[in-house]
Amino acid sequence: MTESNFEALRITEILHSPQGEAKTVGKPTAFVGLTGCPLGCQYCDTVYALVGGDLLSLETILQEVKRYQCSLVTVTGGEPLA
Repeated sequence: MTESNFEALRITEILHSPQGEAKTVGKPTAFVGLTGCPLGCQYCDTVYALVGGDLLSLETILQEVKRYQCSLVTVTGGEPLA
């Protein structure tokens, strides 16, 4: 991969919510939801995120995450390495 592949990501949503899993359950977390996945798992709970989304620069993503003023960030959804 070239460096330019990492300058932007296709994002379905960026939101703020309490963490629902692991040791950090209940703590304020910024969630960055990636778009796209070619795997087609039957148990997928984010079918709405398979296509679409917005191509956002890493700078834009970081600015949005900082708006939530929380120390935890979870990157979720999609399958960016597939």
